[in-house]
Amino acid sequence: MADDAPRKKYQDQEDKLTKFLQEFESEPGEFKYASQMQAIANRQQRIITIDIDDLEKAQLDDIAREARLNTKRYLSIISDCVDALLPAASQAYEEEDIFDILLAQRLQAHGNEA
Repeated sequence: MADDAPRKKYQDQEDKLTKFLQEFESEPGEFKYASQMQAIANRQQRIITIDIDDLEKAQLDDIAREARLNTKRYLSIISDCVDALLPAASQAYEEEDIFDILLAQRLQAHGNEA
């Protein structure tokens, strides 16, 4: 029987990161990462920036520490979380470009509708 502890650890941390991305407030009522994800969906922004200090403020010190030690792995975990949480665009944009095609493929790969 394979040891599932590492997989469970990453799944637990992915769940915590998902909640963090949805609920973290930089100021009361200002959902920092949810706003960034909406800006990405609206094509106003292309990159989400996660501040390690915010993880610590949210009492996710263990994830902040692990992210510093294994950045590549945590970039992948956070990317998966963002892909799963990315909302629909709230603004129309004029024409589809390569970014739209790649985004649609990522969302489709994660089971979301584009």
